[in-house]
Amino acid sequence: MNCDDAGDDDQGHDQAVFDGGRTAGVVPDTIQEFPQHWDAPRYGPDDRFCPGWVKDWFRRMVDVTGNPTWIAVAALALAREDGRWLMHRRPPDKHHGGLWEFPGGKVEAGEMPDFALEREIREELGIGLDRDHLQPAGFAQCGPEAGAPGIVILLYTSACWTGAPQALEGGEIDWFAPHDIPRLAMPPLDVALVRDFFGASPICTR
Repeated sequence: MNCDDAGDDDQGHDQAVFDGGRTAGVVPDTIQEFPQHWDAPRYGPDDRFCPGWVKDWFRRMVDVTGNPTWIAVAALALAREDGRWLMHRRPPDKHHGGLWEFPGGKVEAGEMPDFALEREIREELGIGLDRDHLQPAGFAQCGPEAGAPGIVILLYTSACWTGAPQALEGGEIDWFAPHDIPRLAMPPLDVALVRDFFGASPICTR
């Protein structure tokens, strides 16, 4: 017997939490709130004596149909010894084609962002990164829009790499002085990253 088969008679207690009569409180909405309301041993979804309100709580915690989905992207601000920074211009046939951006790509499920960035940069630019020299530098995000998922870009910076950068997946690359980067036409999230990273007000081109 599991949670779905037990405790149906407790449906009327959805507004309170009981642990053998010691405490009572509001049913928590998140797992972080659980200890604030209930110090009894926690039920699992397969416990035999799982009350109805616990069953409903587990259902709410695993039901993500009402939550917006999002995509994690790792991006790189790569610095050269002369103080210039590498930017990538997207191919004209891609979304945001012709605009400049920090190189990088999507973080796959279960992948750490720095591992994803190392992989993406190798595929996109043909250079090797040392993850020990990747430093988190900021982030930018946008919410879901027109059926598309939200995006969160995690920006890392580094001055260490091996190989010669090339635009292996199309478009072009170039090195820019910090005061020139805000003048580039960029997607909105890169605009936000540049503003926070270089402390300038860049041009936003959608």
